[in-house]
Amino acid sequence: MGNSPEFWGEEAAGAYLVARDTGRVLLVLRSAHCTQPYTWSCIGGAIDPGEDVEEALRREVWEELRYDGPLEVRPIRAFLAGTFVYHNHIGYVPREFTPQLNWENDEGVWVDPEELDDWPDLHPGVEWLLDNGGLPLD
Repeated sequence: MGNSPEFWGEEAAGAYLVARDTGRVLLVLRSAHCTQPYTWSCIGGAIDPGEDVEEALRREVWEELRYDGPLEVRPIRAFLAGTFVYHNHIGYVPREFTPQLNWENDEGVWVDPEELDDWPDLHPGVEWLLDNGGLPLD
């Protein structure tokens, strides 16, 4: 699979951002310009040449949300498909913020983690994570 139209590159990283003040998770609605458009997902994307996983993750958070505040990153279960690897993380932020979305996402909402199982139109990667142990939150 790897570098197929389904994935960008061979390796990617993403984070489910969790606000410490509320315990809620940020979901973003992917735009028409992305793979899996109009699905709710976490923040993430391809790892650029020369980047490590955490550098890529922090860059994606900045690019997609314009967030550069405190971010405590904890790796969780990775998704594997052929040679492609998606490194999932929990990213703790001190408090909910209003994301300044780029072209990749049309909307961002903070939701209670228990709502995720019933959330409509989830990205297949989110569904996979929920089906394989869920979000291991502190």
